[in-house]
Amino acid sequence: MRILMVMTSHDQLGNTGRKTGFWLEEFAAPYFTFLDAGADITVASPRGGQPPLDPVSDTPEGQTDLTRRFKQDPGAQAVLANTRKLSQMKPAGFDAVFYPGGHGPMWDLAEDPDSVALIEAFYNAGKPVAAVCHAPGVLRHVTYNGEPIVKGKRVAGFTNSEEEAVGLTKVVPFLVEDELRRLGGLFEKAPDWQSFVVTDGRLVTGQNPASSKAGAEALLKLLKPAATRGIRLQRRTPSYWRVTFDLPPLNIFGPENIPQLNEIITAIETDPQVKVVVFDSAVEGFFLTHYNFFAPLEESTKIPPGATGLQALPDLLVRLSRAPVASIAMVRGRATGVGSELALASDMRFASRENAILSQWEVGAGLVPGGGPMARLPRLIGRGRALEVLLGADDISGDLAERYGYVNRSLTDAELDGFVDALARRIASFDKQAIAETKRLVNVASLPSDADIAPEWDAFLASVQRPASQSRIKILLDRGFHRPGDVENRLGYHVGRLNN
Repeated sequence: MRILMVMTSHDQLGNTGRKTGFWLEEFAAPYFTFLDAGADITVASPRGGQPPLDPVSDTPEGQTDLTRRFKQDPGAQAVLANTRKLSQMKPAGFDAVFYPGGHGPMWDLAEDPDSVALIEAFYNAGKPVAAVCHAPGVLRHVTYNGEPIVKGKRVAGFTNSEEEAVGLTKVVPFLVEDELRRLGGLFEKAPDWQSFVVTDGRLVTGQNPASSKAGAEALLKLLKPAATRGIRLQRRTPSYWRVTFDLPPLNIFGPENIPQLNEIITAIETDPQVKVVVFDSAVEGFFLTHYNFFAPLEESTKIPPGATGLQALPDLLVRLSRAPVASIAMVRGRATGVGSELALASDMRFASRENAILSQWEVGAGLVPGGGPMARLPRLIGRGRALEVLLGADDISGDLAERYGYVNRSLTDAELDGFVDALARRIASFDKQAIAETKRLVNVASLPSDADIAPEWDAFLASVQRPASQSRIKILLDRGFHRPGDVENRLGYHVGRLNN
């Protein structure tokens, strides 16, 4: 569990000549709450280094157990003194972001384009965002689907009456309560100075310094279900396993998911009892989609080759094809890019007639697919149709996929689960040695060689680095790629309009 905390670098309280910065309790309470929960914490600020402390927050009467703990903890003090630069932070490396308050964030973080972009990237990736006290003000320029991120959401923050009580209503650049209301937030509050936190979806906001610990705890509650998310392995019986992709909101696959999938593929290869494994999805509308284009390229290139000597992703797919176990992809929703490639690497593919979409969309964005479809598709559907799928870069419905041979069958959505489960249980009732030997001999006759697969990943990495491809990906991202909405729902249509 990796949490990013973002601090202010601003130390001037308007034109008063007084100092400001972050509020001590609003850092210490969340920091130790996260630390005690086992989180890996990174602290960043716009300038890096030591963020300024609001001296008003460090009075004897303002101390709590956790601020006293901070003063006695040289390690925590060193973390705070050496914050990373905010501009260098990448959401792909974290599970959530937390903004402590104090008055400082109202001047710098609320207007910082790096902070705005960071929050949008976290939120668009389905990751929680939390802010307490004055820090909800950093949301003022953040948008989601073209609207203020707080619009229509229950939110909390430092209230007008609390600002009036500290005598700063004429000093601060805006009032947090008024600003959140102006943006369409459904502002809620408790009596002044009482702890009060609101969670709406993946957005957590707290009212005041007393809300700091509760705000951190609310964020942890959102992350705890994430511990069960990812790629889940369920052993329905010793011989029949399910692998479920649960990477909301879009089942995007990236380098961060490779270790988990590798662990599962290794278990499939080595378990003496498993005979059949079914791949499915827990995310409505998405079986498994494209690669994570927010992840820095070096996150992919630094992963060492796998057991086959191929690079990590093609290695996993080749090993799945060769495993002495029958593999079935049950495609409900979109299987685009990596999802299509995993389905092609599986032994059998069954699709929802109403809800399945398969696609190798990459050429439409100037990319070369990297997970083996050029080697696998022609063997399934013939050269001409393979080129139609790959170069057309369009969405293929479940029905058309069946006619082409892209999938074994398309079934009505109501029939799909029952059919796949019955087939899997039937196969699981047979002798494992007979299953493994029969599959091995079919593989000899039909699978591409490693030499056929290897160049595709290199070509993908090279294509990602071309300026023209990066320009097309940026256009897609600007239009809504990587977040829920029409671009992800109709990716084939949108890559066909990149030149418009």
